Amino acid sequence: MPNLKDLKELMTKANSEYKNSKEKNEKHYAFYTVMSIYAIASLSVFIMPKDILERDEILLKFTEFMAGYFPNISVFSEASSLPQVVAFYTALMWIMGILLAISFCIIIVNNFIIKRDNNYRKYNSNFIIDLVICAVIISVSYDYYTGKIVNGISFIRNTYYIDMSSRFEMFVFIGFMQMMIYFIIYIAICIIIFDLHILLKNKRS
Repeated sequence: MPNLKDLKELMTKANSEYKNSKEKNEKHYAFYTVMSIYAIASLSVFIMPKDILERDEILLKFTEFMAGYFPNISVFSEASSLPQVVAFYTALMWIMGILLAISFCIIIVNNFIIKRDNNYRKYNSNFIIDLVICAVIISVSYDYYTGKIVNGISFIRNTYYIDMSSRFEMFVFIGFMQMMIYFIIYIAICIIIFDLHILLKNKRS
């Protein structure tokens, strides 16, 4: 029969596993909540009135404030036949994107940085290659931030132009693409941090 000490250890272990499971579920719940809000905000482009900024002064001031920090808002607005829609939508998605980025950051810190000592030996990567990939990602992200993306996206020998007058293309290139940019940037940052950790770990050993 198990003695009292064994029962205490078993209860302590079960309690620890329960707390870890609860914390994990809470983090996942928060992430899925932000993702749901982001998805709803992304789809709002299809129901926005053409004169949305004329109807509400608060939304106008919000958009003007955001345009002072994110130049692509003004660039997209000038390139569209729906300037008020694309301007407000871009400003809104920046806010949603920041919330999403915070969620990604929390997950990355928890899964890749805090737990790196248990996992780093399983990871095999080339620091230089990862750095080049990150540079490419940052370059694409910068083109989106500055609004240069409206001049076209070159892929192999073809150039794809974005029609900012189409609500569907606004949804794809502002809503969906911004989400992917944030996701990839934080994964790239995670890879760099992981690589640096491996280099430092190997150097000390």
